[in-house]
Amino acid sequence: MRASDNQVNAPSRISLEYSNMKYEVPIDGNPRKVRRSAFTITGGRLIFIPGFVTRRRRSDANDIDGRKNVSVKGSTVSVNLKVNGRGIDPVAAKREFAYVMSDDALLATSTPYECISFAAKMRLPRMKSQERADKVDHLIDTLGLTKCQSSLIGNENIKGVSSGERKRTAVAVELVHDPPIMFLDEPTSGLDSFSAYKLVEVLKELNANGRCIVATIHQPSSEVFHLFDDVLFLWEGYCIYHGPVVEVEDYFARLGHSVPESFNPADFILFLTQTLESEELQMMAAKWSERESASLMEHKVQFVSLWKRDVKGFFRDTNSLRARLAFTVFLNLLFGFIYLDSGGRSSGYVLGVGESVGKSHVGALTLLAINNMFSQAQVLLLTFPLERPTFLREYLSGMYSAGAYFLSKSCVEIPVAFVQTGVSVAILYNMMGLNGPFLEIWLAVFLLASAIASTAVMAGCFAPNPKTAMEAGPLLFVPQILFAGFFVDLSEVPAFLRWVQYLCSLKYAMNLLFIAEFSDHPGGEEVLISNDVEEDLKWAYILLLLALLIVFRLVGLVALTRKAVTVY
Repeated sequence: MRASDNQVNAPSRISLEYSNMKYEVPIDGNPRKVRRSAFTITGGRLIFIPGFVTRRRRSDANDIDGRKNVSVKGSTVSVNLKVNGRGIDPVAAKREFAYVMSDDALLATSTPYECISFAAKMRLPRMKSQERADKVDHLIDTLGLTKCQSSLIGNENIKGVSSGERKRTAVAVELVHDPPIMFLDEPTSGLDSFSAYKLVEVLKELNANGRCIVATIHQPSSEVFHLFDDVLFLWEGYCIYHGPVVEVEDYFARLGHSVPESFNPADFILFLTQTLESEELQMMAAKWSERESASLMEHKVQFVSLWKRDVKGFFRDTNSLRARLAFTVFLNLLFGFIYLDSGGRSSGYVLGVGESVGKSHVGALTLLAINNMFSQAQVLLLTFPLERPTFLREYLSGMYSAGAYFLSKSCVEIPVAFVQTGVSVAILYNMMGLNGPFLEIWLAVFLLASAIASTAVMAGCFAPNPKTAMEAGPLLFVPQILFAGFFVDLSEVPAFLRWVQYLCSLKYAMNLLFIAEFSDHPGGEEVLISNDVEEDLKWAYILLLLALLIVFRLVGLVALTRKAVTVY
């Protein structure tokens, strides 16, 4: 086992010291700093941070974790953190931390066993396969996942495990490398009272060996509240109480705020923080005199494991797979009948006999290209926005590099594009009566689909959510059609806009299609000249498509990596 693996083994006791925690938020254009008191969180104690569901409270959770959440524009976060007296960077030492997000972020097409096994393989690459399997089995048994381990996680479209089982699976995924420190954001969200109680009960058992576990929960039941060992109440970033749950009522009673009978202490104290005057809350913070101060596995293994998971997920999403195949066949048959034998009838245009028939031939080629362009782009435009929560959880936990994730996605998507464009060309080639070499036409369409897919992937990496990605679609793809020269002669486009044509994959793909279809036919030179196509630049067009394919993906990778610094 590597040294880095040893570093994450939970010691008998962990101490987390926080100091100089700041959260700066601009209000009405003026910066306002929220300063936190220093405090210490000790291992072997199950810590509870209550709070209302607000952006501020969610920031508390991420600040305690040491990760940055800059969902408020212009805000900044800083914290000094020590583990067992040793200064540490939470981002650089992410293998020592586990973070269970409130939305679980698990792949719907995987089973609990597969999610846990995948995490084990990513985080414990040097451990023997049998030892990893034993660890996975132990976690499944410990977290009560035995009965559902072979069921799909599921989502709104795929029937899957229960909410409680999803939460426990998310916890198990973060426990595979025995992290000494674990943070959970809203682990009981969406669970009924019994499931919430059982989950916290499991966390308490996991905490027995000295691991430090901190959970933020919105309005826990009284039963759940009393399962915790310690509670940390924060007001405006200041600590007003941090100590044993069993002592919290006596402490606030001494301050003149007794918890009414049959009242949940957590709800009552949160009520105080919302209703008391700021001066009294500041006095509470002042009276709290005893404040508490507060390397990746090999790229090849990452890539192979990610690729296997993506392939499995692709074929398991049978509804999307069937719909994609059905639409591909239906649309191509429809277009085939509309342009039936247009290529066979267009020889008159090449020989200068009838221009209207020639337009039908050119239109058939154009539709072939545009249809495949949009077929690939629409799916991939949403891929990264939809999977961002899963990626963030796994990437920020140190499971794999962004490059391995990106490469695995590409190596699944490109073969799919190869097959899908092959089906499209196979249907339309004979129906439209095209004359050029089948393989050359297929190559042109495939390169177009792959290059435009890179454009969609890049846009998806920049987009914060699926809605924004879809709204950006027309902005990216309409210029492809405009600058391909279909509706306007590019020489008539203003000079300061002409450079856009060199970023348009459709232009190069259409040039390749024209060369394949018309270069060997009598009179074909006239068609090439009229469409500003140079046959001698055939390989240049191919290389330019490949360049766009690579460059746009690299830009997307950079965007994905930079955005992964924050938790959305």
